[in-house]
Amino acid sequence: FYENNEFDSAMNQYCHTIGYVAPSYVVMKFLDPYRITNLVMYLEKLHEKGLAAKEHNNLLLACYTKIKDDAKISWLLSSLLSSAPPPAHVRRAKNSSTSLEVSSESSKFDPKQTITLLSNAGYTENALQVALKYHEHVAYLDMQLSKSPPQVDDALSYIAYLAFVDPYPQILDGAVRRYGRLLLRSEPRLFTSVLLRLCTGDYKSLLSHPGGGAGFFQPSVSGGDSSSALLAGLLSSEAVS
Repeated sequence: FYENNEFDSAMNQYCHTIGYVAPSYVVMKFLDPYRITNLVMYLEKLHEKGLAAKEHNNLLLACYTKIKDDAKISWLLSSLLSSAPPPAHVRRAKNSSTSLEVSSESSKFDPKQTITLLSNAGYTENALQVALKYHEHVAYLDMQLSKSPPQVDDALSYIAYLAFVDPYPQILDGAVRRYGRLLLRSEPRLFTSVLLRLCTGDYKSLLSHPGGGAGFFQPSVSGGDSSSALLAGLLSSEAVS
């Protein structure tokens, strides 16, 4: 079928070889952009059978972004995020005490590659979703502060949130060093208030604000109420102190 350019029929047959023929052999035959529909069909079958490696899942996601299939992007991300292991502990970089890196090893899912792929394709909100779940702090803050206009309120909320979700102080220190100049220039009063409480360890003043609690600090991909609540808490606690 393939030699006769009957690609749909060929792919139907190749799908029956899954588990017997190396996926790379089939994938290489259908990497032509004109055969993207056939390639998607094969990669989806691999994924459904649980035999897709992260390279196959990344390629499938790339295909979805090429054909602008938002529903399939959401489906694949939901499947990957629900089955991938939780993020590993934040690790110190060998030569830096202010690293923001996170190790998230998986044989089927690579958060860093997924975030880059989605962001480059213009699917920023989906990329932010992955960054939030896997504590990819640099990616999350970079994307929020690269928006037009920059999402300064959400970035400040997230930096404060880091004090509660990460076990290593150098993660928080790295975020302040990396983004502090921009945040100070954009929101000097709010940034100073956040920085003051982070430096003094005065987190309870935020938790005592109406609406406080664990969910109070949870950032969202589009900012919104959680960011506004956190910043309102900062300013109100500043006023009474």
